[in-house]
Amino acid sequence: LQRFAKTDNWAAPPVDLSLPIIFLPEATPIRETPQEPMLTSRPRPLKKN
Repeated sequence: LQRFAKTDNWAAPPVDLSLPIIFLPEATPIRETPQEPMLTSRPRPLKKN
């Protein structure tokens, strides 16, 4: 029975990973906002040169 319990725990970690997957999409758009200005700032100084 104890061995079975260990297997149950293993099934818990994969389920937790599924939750973070939903968070990833939400973080993608938020990260794109700061990345967009950063990328524009790079070409701006390069053009001035």
